[in-house]
Order: sequence, then C-alpha cells, then structure tokens
Amino acid sequence: MKETDPFIQKIRWETSDDQSHQFYVCEEDKRQEFEDFVHQIKKKGYVISLQGISYICIDIGEYLYWTKWDMVEDTATINRKLIKE
Repeated sequence: MKETDPFIQKIRWETSDDQSHQFYVCEEDKRQEFEDFVHQIKKKGYVISLQGISYICIDIGEYLYWTKWDMVEDTATINRKLIKE
C-alpha cells in the first residue's frame, strides 16, 4: 500500500475531540473503496493495544491506520495518527 493511495488522499479526515487522532466515517458513495481499504488493513496489518483495546493497524507513510476487529461489512470508521519517532 502506498502513502499516496487515492482513497487516503481524497477523504476528509476529522480530528477527535481529544486531539489524539483523526478518523473517517464511511460515506455511502465511498463504501466500496472504504471496504477495500479496511480489507487491506486487516490483511496486511498487525495487532496493537490502544487504551486496553486490541485493534488491527497498518503503517502507511507517516501515519498509523487502524480499525476495530468487526467484520468489514460492520466497520464504519477508520482511524489514523502520526507515527512518533
């Protein structure tokens, strides 16, 4: 997966209330691209624990992307945050 993935570039990321990460809530007109991206996270990702909850994540460029363990069809949100050195 490339950092310049068209899906990553064209969606509108929102910032969480606590400023800890960004998130994207799936829009119906982008559902197929969203599901393709979630599949890639689940296929190529690894497990991390954030605040005691396990997520599947993947590093792309300078960001860590993650989603819940839910089935792809039940997933509505992708999260990301800058990878700290």
